[in-house]
Amino acid sequence: MRTLIVGGTGCGGRALARTLTTAGHRVRVLARGQTGHPPLPTGADAVLVDRHDGLALAAALDDFCPDFVVDQIAYEGAEAETLRRALPSSVRRVVTVSSAVVYEGAPAARAGRSDAPHEEGDPLVGPGAPAFAQGKVAAEHAALEDPRAIVVRLGLLFGPGHPPLTPLGRAADLRGRLAAGEAVPVPADDPPRLQPLYAGDFAEIVLRLLDAPSFGPSPAVLNATGADTLDWPAWLRAWATAWGTPPPRVDPCTPAELARRAPPWLTRFLPALLAPPRLDTTRLRSFWPDWQPTPTVEAVRATVRADEAG
Repeated sequence: MRTLIVGGTGCGGRALARTLTTAGHRVRVLARGQTGHPPLPTGADAVLVDRHDGLALAAALDDFCPDFVVDQIAYEGAEAETLRRALPSSVRRVVTVSSAVVYEGAPAARAGRSDAPHEEGDPLVGPGAPAFAQGKVAAEHAALEDPRAIVVRLGLLFGPGHPPLTPLGRAADLRGRLAAGEAVPVPADDPPRLQPLYAGDFAEIVLRLLDAPSFGPSPAVLNATGADTLDWPAWLRAWATAWGTPPPRVDPCTPAELARRAPPWLTRFLPALLAPPRLDTTRLRSFWPDWQPTPTVEAVRATVRADEAG
């Protein structure tokens, strides 16, 4: 089996390459080469292709003749459409990675709960939403034009190779800041709604989707989260525990205060960081009743060990 991964330099791509090659897949990673590519496992290789170049993308796909394609970096409708048009007939399934940010506001109350998490068929954001969310919706729509496509909507993906996420973006210096007792800005109104998904668990979900003979439900969408739903202080405590630093101090801030402190490049992502939509995973667990995601504290420890080992 041949699987092509579009975008493989992040924690999700690294985990996918390891999991798929272990399962016997021949893996090829398509990347632009703008960031250093981590070493690939035996059975995987990489080629440099700009996904926006339709002719180059089609040539790369035809050369590899994949059975499966996993698109991790479709942020706009045009990007997903370019890939869809380039897919060769050899492809049996396409998995497009999306995000919880596509869901519109709070879901309708279910079973008497006004805080019910989003199911796959819930309404999606419209024209007034942040550009990042609108782009992800457009990418999903373009991908699902192909009957071979499945969209996986993720919460907070993390794993080796990615600095831990904070409300103000990824923080490669977080360990030192926690060790020094620096307070980390967090939303003042912060109910538990972070749903971290370990990269190794994400890769296992994708492998199961590729192996499944059919998907079935409509829309062809699957929510995927990890084992726990946390607030920001609990997420920071998991990292402090793994590093052996003191318990984290937090600085509760209003959304306006956090927006002022955020770097400009983070603006498009800030709404999802401060108020991430919660995902219902009933569909995932109905497919695989044996599914047991890694507990967050254990997964963070594994991430720290892998990063320290290099």
